[in-house]
Amino acid sequence: MDFKNKSSRSHTAYTSALKNDLLLNPNLVEVETKENFYKLLEWLYLKMNADNKKA
Repeated sequence: MDFKNKSSRSHTAYTSALKNDLLLNPNLVEVETKENFYKLLEWLYLKMNADNKKA
C-alpha cells in the first residue's frame, strides 16, 4: 500500500472540507484565533522590516 499518497489525499480532502466549512461559516474561527493571527502577521512584518534595515 502507498501510505504516503493515501495520507496526502486524506489531508487534502480534510483541508478542503475545512476550508469550505469556514467559507460557509466564518464564525467557526474564534475571535481569539483571528487576533492571534493578526498579532503574528504584525510580528512578522516588524521582523522583516528590522531584517531589511540590517542588510
